[in-house]
Amino acid sequence: MHLRLPTDVFERIEAKAKGLSRPFHRIIVEELSLFPHLDRQARFGELVRDMETVLARYGSRLTVTEFNETLLHAVDETLAAPTDGQLQQQLDRLRVIRRTMLECERRATTQEDEQLVGRIRLLERQVREMVALPEDVQDRGTPAAKPS
Repeated sequence: MHLRLPTDVFERIEAKAKGLSRPFHRIIVEELSLFPHLDRQARFGELVRDMETVLARYGSRLTVTEFNETLLHAVDETLAAPTDGQLQQQLDRLRVIRRTMLECERRATTQEDEQLVGRIRLLERQVREMVALPEDVQDRGTPAAKPS
């Protein structure tokens, strides 16, 4: 069997064979045996990234709920303030709580944006790699027309 490998793949496998003191063809067989599991591993990676997003959103909702309770309590205390001095103190407390809420929302949004940017970059890289494949490999997924 004759096998053409891209230079970078050949160098990687050759380096691995030398490093493990094993035959070149054995390394190729081991690499190929891992291939069926790559789809599952990629899917697992997608699920982990999705779960990170879900947990970030859930965490931000919990934080907002906690802040809402604190905010409602602070509003009640502000409305019950008997003097102007106490009213000003309660208004300052409300400002601090609201600023903290906005900061938490900004952090959650930034984290979601970073995850989306990472996913887009991954997809763009995969598209570039697919476009870089030789045409015979790209067309392998479509059945060849049979001559009549």
